[in-house]
Amino acid sequence: MSWQQEAACLGRTARFFLDVFVPLARATCAGCPVRVECQQEHLGEEWGVWGGLTAAERRRVLSKRRRAA
Repeated sequence: MSWQQEAACLGRTARFFLDVFVPLARATCAGCPVRVECQQEHLGEEWGVWGGLTAAERRRVLSKRRRAA
């Protein structure tokens, strides 16, 4: 079984991940058992909320990783 099949958002439409739904998406992600895997998989996404992180937050994570490397 892949980690995606354990995601709290399983079955949600792509619309759910849009930035206008940040509070709902964050609340769903907060209790998700595969949140970390989702964050890692979607760090490069340019839109929406993935693993509880917005696009701007993901860019900051990537920037910090690049500086640390």
